[in-house]
Amino acid sequence: MMTGHRPPPPRKTKTRVARALGVAAAAALLTATAAATAGAASADGSTGFLYRNGRFAALPGVPGAALTAHVGINDRGDIVGAYTTDAAGGSVHGFLQRHGGGVETVDVPHAAATVAFDVNNRGQIAGTWADTQGTTHGFLRSAHGQLQRLDVPGAARTVGFGLNDRGQVVGIWVNAQGQERGFVWQRGQFTTVQVPGAADTRLVAINNRGQMAGSYDEAARNPDGKYPPGTYHGLIWDHGRLTRLDVPGSALTGALGINDAGAVSGGYADPSARQHGFLFRAGRFTTFDAPAPGNTNGFGIDNRGDAVVPDPASGTGLET
Repeated sequence: MMTGHRPPPPRKTKTRVARALGVAAAAALLTATAAATAGAASADGSTGFLYRNGRFAALPGVPGAALTAHVGINDRGDIVGAYTTDAAGGSVHGFLQRHGGGVETVDVPHAAATVAFDVNNRGQIAGTWADTQGTTHGFLRSAHGQLQRLDVPGAARTVGFGLNDRGQVVGIWVNAQGQERGFVWQRGQFTTVQVPGAADTRLVAINNRGQMAGSYDEAARNPDGKYPPGTYHGLIWDHGRLTRLDVPGSALTGALGINDAGAVSGGYADPSARQHGFLFRAGRFTTFDAPAPGNTNGFGIDNRGDAVVPDPASGTGLET
């Protein structure tokens, strides 16, 4: 079901940032868990990986950072994510790591925290920032550094995630009842995407064909805050047509990236709650685990099929 919105001034609600994000990438960063994981990077300073043809290539962390989480990639090999320089879990900043060298900090002015989630081939960056009250908002940054704030009208919170070369941005908005809905933004207009009958719908990535990847759950959380096994599914949303993704034997599955060929990257939890990465191509799943302790998830995927894998020690992955 898709509905259109015109953006009046957004409503602000004081809430905990972690609940808004729906994906532990930003939840881990914006709730300042760096203290628990600082120093967990490998000895050569690498904190993440690029998964390519069954092999892992190490990605360097942001110089001087206590913790780096790589999440998005474009076809030039530019990578975005977030980092903190405070081992006690202080300020969180977005970053752009250009292929061939050079790191640029991406910060929304006056934000308490900024996370850059995706970068397209035009150099535009989409992501999320939190204000001083802990309310999250989406943003789109041009290649020249101009920032546009994204707030779904009437939403308690908005989270920006993926974008394509057309400048379409996808993400999540949260209503007053705490329910999550997907959105697509283009040229000032928001469109809501909701899987029929789902308790929550989340959009995390979009390709140049307009296909979107994300997740949805069929039931509300248990009293302990966990999702009932078998009710949390990955999704491909292709112009109103839903493809459900479930890694065989998984307790839950979430799609976190999609390229122009329709290849999907993501993560799943096994019955013991440990998380693993996956690729879904031509109707087949390939699963993988990073060569480091902790949970593994595949995030952004480029058109070569290379997937970004955040440092397993960072806690970046599915919200279970």
